[in-house]
Amino acid sequence: MISVQKNGTLYTLGIGLITSTIERGSDGPEMPRKASLYSNKIRLSSDNSLADMIAQFNRLPFDHQDIVYHTGQGRLVPQDPRLVSASQNAFGPNGGVRRPLPAATEVDVLHTNTQLLRLGKGEGGTWKYVHTLYQKGRGINQCSIYVFVLLDVDANILERMIVKVQGQPSLEEAQSALEIEFGVQSQISNKGCDYIVNLHGTSIRPQIDAPHLLYGYMEYAGFGNLLELLYGDNKKRRRIPEAFAWIVFRGLAEALFVLATGRAALPDWPPHWPDNNEKDRKDDWEWMGEMRRPDWKPFVHFDLKLPNVVLADEGTLFPAFKTPKMIDFGIVEPVGTIITRHWREYGLGTRGFIPPELYSKTNDDTTATVYYNRHGDNLADTRSDIYALGLLMLNLMDHRHIAAEWEGGDISSKIGHSDDNPWSYSKNLEDLVAACLENSKASRPSLPYILYKTRMGMLAWEEATEAYRGRTIADILPSNVIQSKVDPFTVGSSPWGTKKKRGDVNARAPPPAPQGSIPRRPGPLPPREKLPRPPLPPRDYEPQKWAAPTARRPRGRYDFWNRISGIWQSIWRYGPRRPADVFPPGREGIDPPPDNVAPRAGEQGGVVSPGSRKRPAPFTEGGASAKRVRSRPGGCN
Repeated sequence: MISVQKNGTLYTLGIGLITSTIERGSDGPEMPRKASLYSNKIRLSSDNSLADMIAQFNRLPFDHQDIVYHTGQGRLVPQDPRLVSASQNAFGPNGGVRRPLPAATEVDVLHTNTQLLRLGKGEGGTWKYVHTLYQKGRGINQCSIYVFVLLDVDANILERMIVKVQGQPSLEEAQSALEIEFGVQSQISNKGCDYIVNLHGTSIRPQIDAPHLLYGYMEYAGFGNLLELLYGDNKKRRRIPEAFAWIVFRGLAEALFVLATGRAALPDWPPHWPDNNEKDRKDDWEWMGEMRRPDWKPFVHFDLKLPNVVLADEGTLFPAFKTPKMIDFGIVEPVGTIITRHWREYGLGTRGFIPPELYSKTNDDTTATVYYNRHGDNLADTRSDIYALGLLMLNLMDHRHIAAEWEGGDISSKIGHSDDNPWSYSKNLEDLVAACLENSKASRPSLPYILYKTRMGMLAWEEATEAYRGRTIADILPSNVIQSKVDPFTVGSSPWGTKKKRGDVNARAPPPAPQGSIPRRPGPLPPREKLPRPPLPPRDYEPQKWAAPTARRPRGRYDFWNRISGIWQSIWRYGPRRPADVFPPGREGIDPPPDNVAPRAGEQGGVVSPGSRKRPAPFTEGGASAKRVRSRPGGCN
């Protein structure tokens, strides 16, 4: 039995017999606390649930300055199986490795196959679950993201798909969540923008009891996100080449342009920056509003950050780099939505990436209201996404995870390059990022201006270094190669690491990873070349001839039963032994029997009377040793 102490409260994990536990206060003495007995179940002696605590933190209590005790002994235990370690410095048999996430259920697989076949995505094979990318929450509102692959008859991958499953307590809430989570993404999908993860379709699976599950089927991106690219597996900062920084800047600006106008910007748009006469002397934002589709309602993403930009396969324009794609449209709001104080206090986006006009420190923070009235209004605006885009680019350039904190009305931010940053970028890139991070949203550049500057900045960088358009990873300098993750589910391979041909029973190794990617696990080493053995020196003595040792009889079950049979025959012949039988009189401290002791019934001086089946005296009179004799029927000895 294990107990977990958190914030002065003792949680008892009982699987066996529990009598009492000890609650240790911060300063007070030990206090006895009564616990209950539940067979084969987990219960707590306090009001909270241990399962909720595990689901909330998903790691060892050591990471949260909690204490785990052995009840009654006060010893630190390394790890309970129900407390998953998420820290490399945590104790326990897992060694800081996170337990694998739960797999999709059989009902999930069946429902996914049915819906994807309805969407025209399951022809020529069967969809199989292969991996769990993400899981958050517990119970009704649990969210899971799975990887499904379409396999042919030879178990080779034909297509990949991301399946997001979200639970809701009722069908009405499931339908509402479907509109919120996937409504905007379905509108901006398949618009010709390569920098947005496309949504192929949605479905709802009602159940008898909650939760009712909603499914979203999205485009596959198997190379991680920008946060994983920034740090990698060894948690060390990596230098992001400036060419890739321009590609990310331009791609995310095109994604925001689709959200704002409903149209996709061409790679060479705008060809030049128009002057005031060409724009009829209108503001940049008014000029962009004229580009909007008549039936389109602009949206604000509000959650643009490093983990929400994933990397997909290479594109046709820059095949040497992975394609960044924007995801997570769960808190998208239309432009012009009133941003209430409740949203600013309880969060609209991720803390640290919220622009200053939407940030409020506390409920009683009056200085934030003054700053809010001075530098903005209470309407959602695309310029908030431009601030988040500039902060994301600053993260890539500084090679660290920067979170800007706004202290109430103090507009001085903590944004800036670190002192130990050994890398530098061009002035064009740094000036554009600094313009996006202006405190006043009226001073931030517009999306058309960002699209123009990113296009011209990439062209200037190519003229200064080397060309990247249409060139593969083998054609560029090694210093500009991105060390990205290896996609474990490439098209044409097997999800289990080998590829099979039709009619071939032997599996061959998958193709080698491209140059610049993390190498695959190496296969078996080639056989070593056998070198000729040097000749032995001549012997000047006669070798001794040794006799071969005798073969030992193998021991097995027959030897065991032979031993049992010998013991049984010994008992039948001589009877069960007593201590006096093993140790004769006069030895081991046992004195011989006195001469005046009367013989037992049926015994006459050590001689067994005829017809008696009783055990004879082991020794004759006088203490002399004699052979034991067992009586036989009829008195025949």
